Amino acid sequence: INIDFFRYNDISVEGEVSNYTRSAAGHIYFSIKDAKAQLRVVLFATNARFLKFRIENGLHLIVRGRLSIYEAKGDFQLNAVSAEPVGLGALQLAFEQLKKRLAEEGLFDAARKKPIPMLPQKIAVVSSPTGPAPRDLLNVLGRRSEGLSLQIYPVRVQGAGAAQEIATALRHLSRWEMHDVVLICRGGGSLEDLWPFNEEVVARAIAACTVP
Repeated sequence: INIDFFRYNDISVEGEVSNYTRSAAGHIYFSIKDAKAQLRVVLFATNARFLKFRIENGLHLIVRGRLSIYEAKGDFQLNAVSAEPVGLGALQLAFEQLKKRLAEEGLFDAARKKPIPMLPQKIAVVSSPTGPAPRDLLNVLGRRSEGLSLQIYPVRVQGAGAAQEIATALRHLSRWEMHDVVLICRGGGSLEDLWPFNEEVVARAIAACTVP
């Protein structure tokens, strides 16, 4: 068989995911199909780690990569470099998937929620010390309340590593048990800017925190 694979070195295929599996090494294998045909897809771990969402059976995706032959079976396959959900952005899909998974675990059950004191006196603020959120908070509290004790726990609130810093702050504050409440806050921003607040590590740190 003589096929000019160079012509298919950068193609995009749209369809529904089926036969999804993930290897111990992190490689992802699935088929992308429509009503007429299906194509095997492999997304190696080096590219899979950049996905913002989880690939699942039934998702409608656009997958980009190059066409090749899986020699062991003589099948055509797409060596994928990226995948994007159709209709729903990758970050929004990741948020919905995580929310569903954590809800099934019971992390959002009402029985787990800690009561917030009516008049907290000692407040920990997990935020960027140079951002607008702490300044706004101090202005509002200064007008409305007196005698409050505020401690700023400085963290990054966007970019790589921000979610881990927020989670670490919560673990420390939970262990210290010096405050009545903890506020996690930042100013506005795009969905991408706000994304650290949607990370699983932050959700689990909030659920485990002994301070409301």
